[in-house]
Amino acid sequence: MNSQLLSTVLSTIKVEGIKNSFAGGIWGSLIRNEITALSDIDVLCFIPTEDSYFGNFSQIQNISSSHRIDILACVNTDLLDFALVNGLNFHAVFFLREVVGESLAVNSIIHTQRKLHSMNGVRAREILNVLSSYCGLASSVSYGDKRWAKFSFYGTNRWVRLIQAAQLRFPEILGQSTGQVLVYLAERYAVNSKEVIREWKACLEARKLQEANLLNGTNQSIDMPHDNYWTPLASLFIQDIIPWIQCNAGVPVEILKEFSYRLLGSRLNIPSCNSICQSTTNMLTAFVSKDKSILERIAVESINDWWVCSTLAANPHTPSQVLERILFSNSKINKLTWQTIRLYVAKNPNTSTETLECILNTPNLREQDYEAAMFNLECKKDIKMR
Repeated sequence: MNSQLLSTVLSTIKVEGIKNSFAGGIWGSLIRNEITALSDIDVLCFIPTEDSYFGNFSQIQNISSSHRIDILACVNTDLLDFALVNGLNFHAVFFLREVVGESLAVNSIIHTQRKLHSMNGVRAREILNVLSSYCGLASSVSYGDKRWAKFSFYGTNRWVRLIQAAQLRFPEILGQSTGQVLVYLAERYAVNSKEVIREWKACLEARKLQEANLLNGTNQSIDMPHDNYWTPLASLFIQDIIPWIQCNAGVPVEILKEFSYRLLGSRLNIPSCNSICQSTTNMLTAFVSKDKSILERIAVESINDWWVCSTLAANPHTPSQVLERILFSNSKINKLTWQTIRLYVAKNPNTSTETLECILNTPNLREQDYEAAMFNLECKKDIKMR
């Protein structure tokens, strides 16, 4: 089923791309071979010049009746500049695979990807982002919540973030499925690969069962997956790459130690760095800090920095007024690239009732954003009634 869907999507992009002088490809769950019933299909289209494209994306948009197609388009913009604007664009370009379409545009995508692979500082920052955003978001999602099987500490999202971090550190394994990358990591760190895969598949099956319950209105019981192998594997991986991250990311030692403590439960011995990157430092501080004044200061300094805003939105200690400012500044609430941040705000326990109601009234709201905001709102009402 996945291979047939993948082939259909790619063939449509190829035909449309050759006809309209653009190139594109797929990234996300379909390319990792882990797509589920409620997964989106993530597509990137690169259109080198605005006047080279006279059609629309309807042929691509209507490929699947069972999956939402999210198309991210880079039009008449340098693709490298596009990738470095925010995390969604970066992921779309960096993790894009099976690139098809007009040959010059295809070559431009491949050339940009090679540049990104060589940018160690950007890759190091993104590793910190994917791991911290998973941990911050998971702290707001409990076992039994809607979509816990995706977003909680026992959900599939932690496996995906580990896979992404591994591919960011080791670009040679880009394009491999989740299972293939897990085997690579298990063998690299001498962990039982069969048990790692078994634990991953149990998480994926729990998510599929929960999604079936949501789609069918059923209430089949779901066992909480065990955590016998993810934590040891992730710990070995993070301990291995922390020196490389510190060498390339430029973060103060104490903040990186606190980061390792939040992820692993222990503060690693980390060497100091020669220079500090303020943007990456703010992003990581936004993850580790519980201090309201510090989080407010970072928000003021970095309100247009996607990476910092993403981490602030996932931090359960971020004040409600900061979450509101992040969501509504520059009308970002309706932009595709800021959907991730909107989801984090919808799940954050500090988000105000007024902000949640505003999210619920957003036109064309994604189902998972609606569910998160509604669940958060219902929890607040339950607490108020007690």
